[in-house]
Amino acid sequence: MLCAATTHGSFAALGVHAVEITSAHQSNDALGERSSLGAIYRLEGKVLLLGYGHDSNTSLHLAEWRRKSPPRGVTGSSIRQNNGTSTWTTWTDVVEREDDFEPLGAAFEATVGLSVGQVGNATARLVSQRALVDFRDCLDGRPPARTVTAGFIRAVETGCA
Repeated sequence: MLCAATTHGSFAALGVHAVEITSAHQSNDALGERSSLGAIYRLEGKVLLLGYGHDSNTSLHLAEWRRKSPPRGVTGSSIRQNNGTSTWTTWTDVVEREDDFEPLGAAFEATVGLSVGQVGNATARLVSQRALVDFRDCLDGRPPARTVTAGFIRAVETGCA
């Protein structure tokens, strides 16, 4: 397993694309195109929500970062140095908001659909990250980077274009 720690969070990946997913981190694009989320998007990866709803779907931050003019602000973190000490560092990046993630996920499920099942006592949802991010782009009035699913085409036909 390869891991990528950033000033913002951490990602882990297994498999043939692990290096590609975990190597692209920049503090001023923590969850954008040059992050692990952007790599997963380019690789057409899937998101498995295991016992959690869309309000916990970190992949939706990629759509947030892709907005035309997302609100930006100064943020900071203690960054561990190679010598074991830490230094407080600040940078400017997109200000995160998760308050629309659950309604967005519900709209996606109602319009496009996704796989829902049980794993033990947990409800599991499996969704194409690209389709979900493109759906958000569509709702924001931007054309998707690339239409890849029949479900997304249904979403466009029902008024999201």
